[in-house]
Amino acid sequence: MKWWIWERPATMHMVYTAAYCAVKPLHDLFNACYADTLYGLFKNDMIKYFCSYKELIDYGRKIVDDFDDRDYYKSKMADWEKRCKKLTAFLEKFQGITLFELSQAELSKLYHEFDDIYLEWWAFAQVAEPIAYFCEEELKKLAPKQQDFNLLASPTKSSFTGEEEHELFEIVKQAQQGDVTSLLVNHAKKYFWLENNFHDTRILGASYFEEKVKKFLDDGVDVEKLEKENLKRLTETKQKKTALMDSLNLDGESRFIVELIDEFAYFQDVRKKIVLWSNHVLDSFVKEISRRFTIPYDDVAWLTAPLAKELLKTGKVDLEYVKSLKHSFVIYRIDGRVELFSGKEAEKHHEKFFSSDAQEVREIEGMVACEGRAKGKVRVIVDPKEMNTMQEGEILVTTMTSPDFVRAMKKAAAIITDEGGVTSHASIVSRELGVPCVIGTKIATKVLKTGDIVDVYANHGLIKVVRRKK
Repeated sequence: MKWWIWERPATMHMVYTAAYCAVKPLHDLFNACYADTLYGLFKNDMIKYFCSYKELIDYGRKIVDDFDDRDYYKSKMADWEKRCKKLTAFLEKFQGITLFELSQAELSKLYHEFDDIYLEWWAFAQVAEPIAYFCEEELKKLAPKQQDFNLLASPTKSSFTGEEEHELFEIVKQAQQGDVTSLLVNHAKKYFWLENNFHDTRILGASYFEEKVKKFLDDGVDVEKLEKENLKRLTETKQKKTALMDSLNLDGESRFIVELIDEFAYFQDVRKKIVLWSNHVLDSFVKEISRRFTIPYDDVAWLTAPLAKELLKTGKVDLEYVKSLKHSFVIYRIDGRVELFSGKEAEKHHEKFFSSDAQEVREIEGMVACEGRAKGKVRVIVDPKEMNTMQEGEILVTTMTSPDFVRAMKKAAAIITDEGGVTSHASIVSRELGVPCVIGTKIATKVLKTGDIVDVYANHGLIKVVRRKK
């Protein structure tokens, strides 16, 4: 069986609700989901979720067929906007709350409020993957030439990392004239969550962004030129896509596929922004529960949402069971059932459903996210905490990227990922940076090691191993 796989450093508390919503809640909304069953293995502070790729594509086809009714599509997207506004309102409210000042009953109520809103939001947010992967398969038929596929899959809207950079450029311009302290404070309030991930969170203060501004000024970077280049790239992409669709004689249905790819690249970007912000809330609850009940933080981080609710309600939790979830196998079923197995049972279930061995290969194939050619030393980074090991001109190899990887991506001569599609974070950001990028290799992090020398033929989605590190 061909699997869809999502693998990242993560804790149970950060990803439980999102994964649960990928099956039954999503199916309740769209009569379609990722698959009838979603599996996940937690081990060594990593999560690997996987499901049937065929089911994912079939369900994606169902959703896209329904979206062909434009009134239905518009009503669904209006619903999405409402859910985003509702969650964003809570996130903004949360910034003014001090958790340790709340009573246990108040803390419990606040957690329930957030989890209800978050679950409702994720139930819709998970629609992106079935749509993106189905449209990707269809686009391969519409544009069999790799360069045409790449262009039609390119986004025409700026990502939130691009928007943050644009706003920071404005501060750089102001800093050339005078004091920008207040601007930096406001910028930090807006983007403090920028380097969060599914395992760790970090609050970025004004000093963090001040350092970035200072570096731009010290390096004499022409930010106006960079802004113009970014705008030009997006404008030209839009024009070239329209011209290519005309030359390929794509009909209305085919153009709708291209439109959905573009729309849901932006959808996923909005989703990522809200997820990283929400991860701050989740981690804040973990820290407060740890403090209040004198349970180690590293244990509280493995509570499922239902277990966290029960602890806040009763003050009790089976701590040994919670610890066992650090090595566990979880099954989310379409009827809403969730089964958790730990230890040896987790490994047995994992081997039953999924196995993958790294092979001694000399060539790796994937999909083109951004064209180009690069040769260099591999730097494998799976844990974002290792980002500072990335050196200028190295080839970044990871499972999949997220905003906390951008610093490393900017240094990379090329980017290679195990997972991801044409609307993934790696695809979007690599195009914005103009960095050659190959995605969806499935095995790059297993086959390549830091120090290996590789040649990346991004135009062809090919990576050749030139020399292994001794």
